[in-house]
Amino acid sequence: MEEESSGAGMVLGAVVMFSAVAVIAPFILLIALFGSQEEAKADCAPKDHNSASAVRGEANSTPPPPGEKGPDGRPAPYYGVIPVDYDDKGETSGVGGLIPQEYEQDVIDASKVSGIPTSWLAAQIEAESRWNAGLGPNEANASGLTQFTAETWATYGHGASQSDGHASIRAMGEYLRDLKKQLEPTIQSSGQDWKDVVMAGYNAGPGGPMQYGGIPPYEQTQTYVKRIHVLHDHFYKRVYGDEVGGKSDGSVDNTPVKESSGEQKSDGDKKKDCGGSYSGGSTSGNDDYPWKGYAEGPNPITGAYYVNCTDFSLWRLNQQVGATDPQKPKYTNSNFVNGRVLGNGGDWADTWRAKGWPVDNTPEVGAMAHFYAGAPGASATYGHIAVVKEVKDDGKTVVIEEYNADTPHAYGTRQLPASNISNYLHIPDSEKKK
Repeated sequence: MEEESSGAGMVLGAVVMFSAVAVIAPFILLIALFGSQEEAKADCAPKDHNSASAVRGEANSTPPPPGEKGPDGRPAPYYGVIPVDYDDKGETSGVGGLIPQEYEQDVIDASKVSGIPTSWLAAQIEAESRWNAGLGPNEANASGLTQFTAETWATYGHGASQSDGHASIRAMGEYLRDLKKQLEPTIQSSGQDWKDVVMAGYNAGPGGPMQYGGIPPYEQTQTYVKRIHVLHDHFYKRVYGDEVGGKSDGSVDNTPVKESSGEQKSDGDKKKDCGGSYSGGSTSGNDDYPWKGYAEGPNPITGAYYVNCTDFSLWRLNQQVGATDPQKPKYTNSNFVNGRVLGNGGDWADTWRAKGWPVDNTPEVGAMAHFYAGAPGASATYGHIAVVKEVKDDGKTVVIEEYNADTPHAYGTRQLPASNISNYLHIPDSEKKK
């Protein structure tokens, strides 16, 4: 399943590598170095919670009694120092375990959307940005309160600015909802706390937990998870408890959250995210790949590699949009979306989203079956891309067709649980051959 690209379409950076030094997620890249974290731009630094005031001098070692109110009528703040036994400098936003008032309902709503307690989400946002909506972009192009990359924001931002803190929190809730679903098999097999695995996936990308069967051995990710634990246990749990929809007054908000425009709906709803509707695709269902039997090497027509999964999937894509002449494809590795290549198999979901095409967890014939790097049945380095040949059992089982999987550099099929596929990449109806 190893994939490369050639010529003008050569994959930038060649392959995606997960490491302890740099962990770059396919759809989200995050700042989580805490004490060593630096703002990319001076004018993006928090106005009222810089490192000089974060610890607030002499720490109050005893939290105020439950129910004690501050001057604004909200719970009394607590400025305890975070333990430093994991090389953190003890810096916090200075909000004392309180969600800034303007964002409190947003975090509660995100909690209900994601199914993750309010206190955990608050601790995570603290770890990401210290409640600074203007943070970034950093060297990885991650910005905002919840540190989304531009590529992932295109899916979850619903057209809002990344500096919009309210939109950032909404996007975080929706992304965590989808991430939790994607990582469910890993969570079940890992024996680790599901919140830890999801938080690790947010930081390292889902491929990290999938590859290692839980929290990956990346120093950055492990420190990130530990920091969220400390912020939750010492600060936010004190105010919001451990309930989904937990409020600062000790109650729980159970009011349904109004769906945002473009939010992913139920499996049976075909109006998915990314702005393109779809209603069913097609495939010949046989090995009609034009270059079968070729030696592996750069395909100058498509910009992918002969007899690899990406080249075969490009062939299927072009067939469905009416470009059935192998010498004249509509889409190649380099022209699919301006400014970037489709890349290795594991990269396709991000590129698909960048084009504004639907990406979800609903199988359909003709859709691309996308595997992140490290997902079961895919290369730990390159990921994998295949095509859905058949959908069975009311969407619970799929048959995929592919190149360079079980049969090296040749055609093959596999029957898998539909949930084993990281994402399904759909071709919008507007693009399909009429």
